[in-house]
Amino acid sequence: MISEKELYEAIDSLETFSNPTYETVKRLADFYIVKNELYGGPEQKEKSVVAEETIIGDYGDSEFLMSVQGKNPEKVWSVIDRLMSTLKVVNEKLYNFALQELDMI
Repeated sequence: MISEKELYEAIDSLETFSNPTYETVKRLADFYIVKNELYGGPEQKEKSVVAEETIIGDYGDSEFLMSVQGKNPEKVWSVIDRLMSTLKVVNEKLYNFALQELDMI
């Protein structure tokens, strides 16, 4: 298993690429996911209260909304958070647009 130090070194080395390729960005995103799963992100370390377990209701008929219906929101948000972290690396403009949309809600 990769140590936390090795993981951070791998992330640092990939972040310093001046002209990253798709493969470089994909590897970086994978490392971030592993880091968050194994060692937790800042939000996970600060979490002290366990969320009440509920399920997500029926909010529409898109493929995404149908796939999350009946699921535990905490687990769904974890998937969305990883997706957004990857999106920030791969397409920061789209990531920022999504955050702006949320500000308007």
